[in-house]
Amino acid sequence: MVRGKNNVILHQGDGLDTALKIIADSKANKSMLFFLDGDHSYTSVFRELSGIAEKIKNPVILVHDTFYQSDESNYNIGPFKAIQSFQKNSNHRFIEVKKLLFSLLEKKL
Repeated sequence: MVRGKNNVILHQGDGLDTALKIIADSKANKSMLFFLDGDHSYTSVFRELSGIAEKIKNPVILVHDTFYQSDESNYNIGPFKAIQSFQKNSNHRFIEVKKLLFSLLEKKL
C-alpha cells in the first residue's frame, strides 16, 4: 500500500524498539504520537505502553482495539486489560480519552 511512495520509509523490527531508535536518532524534542496496533496480547501492549511512558516525555498514545468483550470469549481482551494495569502502575498519569468522550456524550444526551 505504501511501498514505493515518496516520503514513506518502511521499518521492520520490534515496534517499540524500532520506534524508540527512530526517535533517538532524530533527536526530536517534541511530543510524540504512538499508535499501537500490534498482536493484541496483554504482554505486548503492556510492554509497549510501559516502554513508551518510560522513555518518552509527554507521549500521546493511541491504542487500537481496546473494546472489552468478555473473559469467556477470550477475544481481543489483551489491550483492554493491559491499559487497566498500565493505568494502575503509572498512578493514572494518562487519561483514557474513550472514557472522557463517552462521559461528554452522556452529558449532552
